[in-house]
Amino acid sequence: MTKTKEKEEDKLNDLLFKLRGQTEKLRKKKEAVEKDLNPHSIRFNEIKNKIDELNNELTLTIKRKQNAETEAEDLAGKLEELTNTLKELQTYSNQIDEALEKIGELSKENRIRIKELKEEEDILLNELHEVNSKLEENKQSSTESRIQNQIVTELMKAQKNRQLSGICGRLGDLGVIDEEYDVAISTACPQLDNIVVNRYDDAQKCVEFLRTNRIGKATFIALDKIEWVKDQMKKEFRAPKNSERLFDLINTKNDKFKLAFYYALRDTLVTKDLDTATNIAYGPTRYRVVTLKGELIDLSGTMSGGGKPKRGGMGHKMKEEISEEEIHRLVKKSQDITEKIEDIRKERQEVEKKLQEVTRDEVQAKKEKQRIQMDIEFNAQQLEESTKKFDELNKILKNKGGDDKKQRDLEKQIQEAEKELNQVNSIIEKYKSQIQELDEKIAEIGGKELRDQQKKVHDLVEKHDELDKEVSKMQAQVQNVIKNLNKNKKEQLEVKEKLEKAKKVLDKLREEERHLEEEGMKVLAVMKGCEEKKAELEKKFHEFDKENDKIKKLMTELKASIDAVSAEKEEKNKLFKYFPLVFY
Repeated sequence: MTKTKEKEEDKLNDLLFKLRGQTEKLRKKKEAVEKDLNPHSIRFNEIKNKIDELNNELTLTIKRKQNAETEAEDLAGKLEELTNTLKELQTYSNQIDEALEKIGELSKENRIRIKELKEEEDILLNELHEVNSKLEENKQSSTESRIQNQIVTELMKAQKNRQLSGICGRLGDLGVIDEEYDVAISTACPQLDNIVVNRYDDAQKCVEFLRTNRIGKATFIALDKIEWVKDQMKKEFRAPKNSERLFDLINTKNDKFKLAFYYALRDTLVTKDLDTATNIAYGPTRYRVVTLKGELIDLSGTMSGGGKPKRGGMGHKMKEEISEEEIHRLVKKSQDITEKIEDIRKERQEVEKKLQEVTRDEVQAKKEKQRIQMDIEFNAQQLEESTKKFDELNKILKNKGGDDKKQRDLEKQIQEAEKELNQVNSIIEKYKSQIQELDEKIAEIGGKELRDQQKKVHDLVEKHDELDKEVSKMQAQVQNVIKNLNKNKKEQLEVKEKLEKAKKVLDKLREEERHLEEEGMKVLAVMKGCEEKKAELEKKFHEFDKENDKIKKLMTELKASIDAVSAEKEEKNKLFKYFPLVFY
């Protein structure tokens, strides 16, 4: 436009130059007027530019205030939202803490209950073992007694039925000795199978009963007929070195049976080995000596031994007679204890199942707690940054009075500048009117061509002025945009930094979440493996328990069969031998 305006002005000047003779006076007058107009035009442009600058600054001030208010309102809403979110997250976190506390209590209760049930089961198992042992012992004792000594059994049964009286029992059953001396006492005291009675008359009645019922033959020891050994039994006795008197090693059910044992053993000694037994037996004082292996040296000096040693002549602990009612009571008690054990095991399985569920819930709750804690930290950080920015905006808003004053000052300056602009414009209009009159006069001289060219130049000048104003306005807008752009760049950098921080926090949270998920899966896998292993072990335990019961039953039956065969063999051997009845 400037180039076109200059070109057209050159054409106009050429036309005026051609008419300079006719228009010289008017042209000079016009130049004088234009010269007077020029400083006013410059001043007009200066004032106009100043007004544009003031308007731009006023716009920025108003926008800054409005933006601050809008952003503050938005941040206030965001702060409220973040605060509410944090409260909700904290409430949820507290609920998880309460749940974890309850889970911990449940876990502790279940573990304590499992321990209690295990202790109860152990106590009941021990009690069951004792009851079953007692039953087994009694059954075994009854079986052995019935098979090994049917004669004693029949006599005791007759006494129970009051057909006989005064029977104390088999001598070997009336006392006990340590298992270490089992072979020695069984070898050195063949009278252990003799039957002890209180009086000689009792023995005679027993013999008559056996003969009448054709039960068999037996040897009896009548306590009233062996009183003569009492004085000898009470004498002080000191066993030689490295030996003990067998009589002193026996514990009896009743002190009156000591006399029978002393009568059967007298001062028989026991030693650990044959060399010691030989030295003692063939020493200055002759003794009857037996070794722990069953090698026997009699007072006569004869020695016997070798072969399979005798055992079982005496028990290692006192046998208690148990009634049928007691046996039934023990059987019932065994059944009751077994049922209780089954109930305890079922309850323990249920409690263990609950414990596994509680443990799974605990793992899940801890994982959720970690996730919520990370959300709380992230939101707390957002709240802190938003609060900081809100405080900065509040400072700007608190300085609102300063912006209002600046706005009023700018508006006042704009009004004064516009007033001055109007004044200058009035002066310019007067000069322009004069110039227009002179141009019209010159145009009249120059004709249509000059008028057309003057109009063309006038239009171009006006358009050029309008574009110049638009350019000034746009330059002011560009400055405003540059300021905003710089501000946006700063905010963009801040946002970028926040995004980087948020990304790091998010990556950390995701890594922790992945780690927690892996740990949780490991824990669940271990728990599942333990559950499977436990179920397998419980199954094996029940199978072993059943198998053990079968083996016990089989062993009991086998032992009973062996004992029955042995008893039958002894009885048959007795039938082929003559055992004279001995009464004392």
